[in-house]
Amino acid sequence: MANNNDKKKTNLIDSYNKNTTNKIVGLIDKNPKDWQQLIANNPVYSVSGQNPVTYKGVNAISLAITNADRGNTDNRFMTRRAVEKAGLEIKESAKAMQISYLRPRERDVNGEKKQIPMMSVGYVYSANDIKGIKPAPKDIAALQLSQEQLIEKSAIPVVRSTKQLISEFNAEKNEIQIASEIFDQGGDGLISNYAALATKAAVDQHYTKDSQDMKDFKSQMSAALITQSVGAKFALKGNVKDVKNSFDTEFLKDAKQGMKAVRSSAKIANIVANGKSFEMIKEKNSKSLTPVKKNIKERSERLNKAKAGVEKKPTQREKLNKQRTNAKEKGRSSR
Repeated sequence: MANNNDKKKTNLIDSYNKNTTNKIVGLIDKNPKDWQQLIANNPVYSVSGQNPVTYKGVNAISLAITNADRGNTDNRFMTRRAVEKAGLEIKESAKAMQISYLRPRERDVNGEKKQIPMMSVGYVYSANDIKGIKPAPKDIAALQLSQEQLIEKSAIPVVRSTKQLISEFNAEKNEIQIASEIFDQGGDGLISNYAALATKAAVDQHYTKDSQDMKDFKSQMSAALITQSVGAKFALKGNVKDVKNSFDTEFLKDAKQGMKAVRSSAKIANIVANGKSFEMIKEKNSKSLTPVKKNIKERSERLNKAKAGVEKKPTQREKLNKQRTNAKEKGRSSR
């Protein structure tokens, strides 16, 4: 039984990795879908701050897909706090969209307090769902300039590493260390490996809360979050390649399936970043059995218990021996 479960887990990981890898192909301007064209003509950006910046990477793709699915035409977004601060109003029928961002959190690193970038989740609303917002400006050159400045400020060196870990964020040197074989694959290899890593952690029984595997996973996922969440460009030392997570260089033949994979990885990563255990995922999965599967499982358990409580049936020889013994005892008592 254990071997079958291990095979199922392995197949799940392999399948997920292959599917994710298949999504990260080609340039986004080849055979563009509606949401892809929407990004190209009207970049996804935030109007929350005084100097708004364009969303990039996973956030840009996720927001564009969701916005297009809902029939929205305005690719601007605001947080609830920004809407209230601007004196605007969110429509009652509006539904928020999720974004990921980095927030520094204090962690103990070798006895010293360090600010480690960790993933956080936020929610924004499309401009189509905000009452009183001004029309989108036609010239977004200032927004694009702000985005370039954001990329420059968020640059973190990425270096080769002889370690077996896929990647690790070194807080002391403020750099991301990546295993050589993954390093040479560039951005596509990183994203593919991060997806497989997150899925493996979710299904592997060794990833308990305080295990060494979990500690290694947290270290690697920290690097994944830094690389993926902000959508910035990171120069690879000793190599001309760049690690990119930008809508103009990656993704996808099938947008929705690709984003489903990305969202799954992001959800798993967020649970780890917040120090929670995967036990809650396992427990949830065990409760999500369909009525038919649940009945089959309960019936099987009852049968196993019943079998354990029933006495073993005697063989034919045992029956004959018992009859002879009884006959002898009866003969002795009649004398």
